[in-house]
Amino acid sequence: MTASRYSFDVETRHGSRWVIDCVETQEHVARTRAAALFADPKCAGARIIRSWKRPDGVEVDSEIFAQTRELQADTTLRITRVESVAGICRTVEDFSGYESRQAMSRIFREYLEKTCLTPTEILYDIRHLKRLVEKDGLLREAVELVAALQTQAGDQDAKSRRAEIFDAIDAMMERVRAIDPATLPKLDGALGAAMSGLGPATLAAQRRTTMLAALSRDLAKLPSWIGKLEMLCAMAEAETDAEALDLLDGVIADVLATDVIEDILGLQPSLGTTIRALFDLADGIMPSRTGAGEVTAKLCGLLAAGRLKSSRRCVSDRAHRALRNPRPLKPNDPEQEPAELRKIIARVVSSSGQHCGAETAQALTLRAARMMEHGGRPGRRAAIRAVFMAMPDRASGVLYLADAARCDLAGEHLADMEEVAALVLNATGFDAFCRRNLEPKQRMACATAAYHAMAASPFSPGMKGAITEHIDSLLEQFVIGERIIEKLDQPDSHLRDRAWRLLRFCDSGLLPDGKALTMARARVLALLKQPDFLSRFVAGINDPATAQSALRDFFGLLKRCGLQG
Repeated sequence: MTASRYSFDVETRHGSRWVIDCVETQEHVARTRAAALFADPKCAGARIIRSWKRPDGVEVDSEIFAQTRELQADTTLRITRVESVAGICRTVEDFSGYESRQAMSRIFREYLEKTCLTPTEILYDIRHLKRLVEKDGLLREAVELVAALQTQAGDQDAKSRRAEIFDAIDAMMERVRAIDPATLPKLDGALGAAMSGLGPATLAAQRRTTMLAALSRDLAKLPSWIGKLEMLCAMAEAETDAEALDLLDGVIADVLATDVIEDILGLQPSLGTTIRALFDLADGIMPSRTGAGEVTAKLCGLLAAGRLKSSRRCVSDRAHRALRNPRPLKPNDPEQEPAELRKIIARVVSSSGQHCGAETAQALTLRAARMMEHGGRPGRRAAIRAVFMAMPDRASGVLYLADAARCDLAGEHLADMEEVAALVLNATGFDAFCRRNLEPKQRMACATAAYHAMAASPFSPGMKGAITEHIDSLLEQFVIGERIIEKLDQPDSHLRDRAWRLLRFCDSGLLPDGKALTMARARVLALLKQPDFLSRFVAGINDPATAQSALRDFFGLLKRCGLQG
């Protein structure tokens, strides 16, 4: 057997699932790893799947090793001890909001998986909320954890914070206790239509509570995450009411915070591929290994259309947590860690910037810091430079630094970030600043995004001024070198077409308000000064009303561009 023909997936059993531990190219290495995994008495099973491609290209899988055992079930439910939670909730609405529900999903993971309930179903159904309150001190342990995390900065004592959280829980119980299940509307797969039936006199908070209670009632009848997700996505696809879609989006985000993500992504060979698949999913790109094809296709369609903002955020947050996870990106191959990180960086960088701004920048930096020789501040400082240097070009590096300067690391490392930012000034030509494999429009958009990101960053005025001026000069060189304005203002074209093309270019946002844009504006003004401009502009338009309308539109755009005719 040769490594070029065969691969060996080493998998472990978790409940009814088989999860990939590593992928090897040699059978004896795979067997050694599987035996070592099964030697752990807590391991329910280990197996090896051999894969190879036939000459006709068809991939064939076969199980060549498997050992399983029945583990004694531990029925004690525990909370998951997270290291941080989001900002402090003050109102009942805060405690029911996205941040709070996502925290519930992580802390009560065992309980939610066992009951197959989302945080929304618990918060809006008195039966489920009472069961959680009465569940063997589980809620009290969670409250103590959250209170400790939220008061570790010393702004408040943990005891008073615990009291606030329990008061909020009591208020939420009163809110749902007041709902009569018999009066809840029937949804019939259409949340917006049922919501409109409540009438305009219903207060917004009461309307949301009623609809989420009705939705929770229907969801609780479905015993699987895939079933819940299928129902929610079908409703979201058909929904035209913005408020109803927002409610559905929130509950879809609840579902995506569960283990259903493993079915959606399918078996992934490593943490690195999982992270890239999560970023793909957040953008609505269909995972190649999905184990839930139909519902995943619906979900991806909604995400790609930008209709599920909370759900996209949930998937991105999972990618960020995975990046911060201490597990290696490539199991049993530490030398591949830098290469795997570069693949992730290439995935999150687009022509307009990072995938998720400051959160992504921080997660990338912390992951890179684990690869540094030194820990602590020296390691993080080296990581900032390493991530910047791993960016595909200096423009993307500016975007990364501007994002990093707004994350928690900036409190200690803003000066280090400025030191790295100064490297941008070494880019003596546009090709050294922005990668050449993009279209001219994309290159200008990328450079301009870097310009605006630096201008809006918390860096010192001197640094911001030096870098934005440098980017402006590079853009000017590019516009001149590529003859961008000349290509738009072709003398053999009709004057009206020339003027429109130039003015739309000025209004496109492809250039910042600087030297290059000034050149384009000057060319527009030069056209305006030509003899008989107005009559030549409308030449060929026979209808007087149409000619007047064209002039109005042109001068309206002229005014919007800061020019006067």
